[in-house]
Amino acid sequence: MCLVQTQMVQSVVDDVTSTVSDLHRTTSTSVSGGSALSAALLAVPATVLAGSAMTCAAIAVDRRLHQMSYYFFVSLAVQHALMSITVMLPGVHVLQTGVCTS
Repeated sequence: MCLVQTQMVQSVVDDVTSTVSDLHRTTSTSVSGGSALSAALLAVPATVLAGSAMTCAAIAVDRRLHQMSYYFFVSLAVQHALMSITVMLPGVHVLQTGVCTS
């Protein structure tokens, strides 16, 4: 009786192990397209960061732009930069790997 139960438990453990390994293999593959797709996906947050930095730099350098309405543009540029770092870059990671780490 004990030998039969042990064999049944071992069979269930083997089934679960194979299912988990199959699931891990399908979720850990990256998006096809390789480095060209990765470069294209990373270009979007990099462009947003560069544009935000140029906006802030232009307003900081030009004294004629030191007005309240332009400070609003600076706050928007900072918000876009933070969004590209905290939302877009993890989104690119999820699209590339298929795995959400948070």
